[in-house]
Amino acid sequence: MLISVIISAYNRKEFLKNAIRSVYSQLLDKRLYEVVIVKNFEDKDIDDYIAKLGYKNIVCDTPSYGEQISVGIEESKGEILAFLEDDDEFKQEKLSKIYNVFSTQKEVSYFHDTREYIYNDKIVDINTKDPKINWIIRFLEEITPHEDVLINPFDKRMENFLIKYYGTVATVSLMAVRRSCIEDKLALLKQINIGVEDFIPAFAAEYGKLFHTADRLTRYRIHNKNTSIALNEKDTLRTLFYYMRFINDGKIIINNISPKIGFEVL
Repeated sequence: MLISVIISAYNRKEFLKNAIRSVYSQLLDKRLYEVVIVKNFEDKDIDDYIAKLGYKNIVCDTPSYGEQISVGIEESKGEILAFLEDDDEFKQEKLSKIYNVFSTQKEVSYFHDTREYIYNDKIVDINTKDPKINWIIRFLEEITPHEDVLINPFDKRMENFLIKYYGTVATVSLMAVRRSCIEDKLALLKQINIGVEDFIPAFAAEYGKLFHTADRLTRYRIHNKNTSIALNEKDTLRTLFYYMRFINDGKIIINNISPKIGFEVL
């Protein structure tokens, strides 16, 4: 079984080498995973680094996140697709856990892990008192279950759980999925502007169960260029625009998802 890690970057360079380095540093045998980087820019330092590691480097100048991810999938070969945004990082054991879950639990179509937090290039304790970020961490911790959970999306009883813990289907860097779940949906994915984190679990749910682990395997970076977080008043308009695009993406997903899925209303 091969895992394809798809790293995406759009107009951001400062964190990308850290993201790539975190994948290179995985404990999993390097023969068991490949790396595809999709970005909308060329940069000699970054491009030389990618070439040195032997990873695939694709320039795709599109503002559509869905199209960018689709290009990465089309250029990959793995049975399992794992995603990483340029400002986040994998912990060393992340791909080993993904490999173990998908190789031993055949009913699982979707994998999601739990966040660790980075702020100002330092790992932050979840109980930090820093007023700039403690409210963000508290919110994210409240919507994420802190135990391993296997979700049957066709079980209507899971609706209340997913409404409370919708952090199990959020943030692309925490996600991995079987290729067979979305490979035939790439034309649709290319229509998604920004809501890839909704698209992936929604269609994975048509093929199997959703697995969430309480293990903190991804470092989630908090910074003033987070698309969905406003750290100051200046960021508010950007986040409002982000949510408007999300609404349009949601309509596409709802109109194409199976009506049998238990959490279709989310």
